[in-house]
Amino acid sequence: LNLIGDEGASGLGSALAKCINLSNLTLYLDSLKISQKFKVKGKCLKSQRLVVFNLNF
Repeated sequence: LNLIGDEGASGLGSALAKCINLSNLTLYLDSLKISQKFKVKGKCLKSQRLVVFNLNF
């Protein structure tokens, strides 16, 4: 079980959004708080090359 805070969730989303060759991404975010999940989701959706994005709560 990995626990990350609000800053960690935001940082994860920002880092993933900067991956220019990332086209498929599946995240399992069961242990995150709902606010953290939406931070990651919002940042990942900014990726222009991401074709398939699955977010499992």
